[in-house]
Amino acid sequence: MTARPDKSFVILIGGTRGIARRWATRVDGCFTFH
Repeated sequence: MTARPDKSFVILIGGTRGIARRWATRVDGCFTFH
């Protein structure tokens, strides 16, 4: 389990970046519409 802890870390970072990107586009769209 402690052999490759970076794979899960990369997946976690990737998921967080994906959510952040989705929220960024949503907020940008709201600001653009308003």
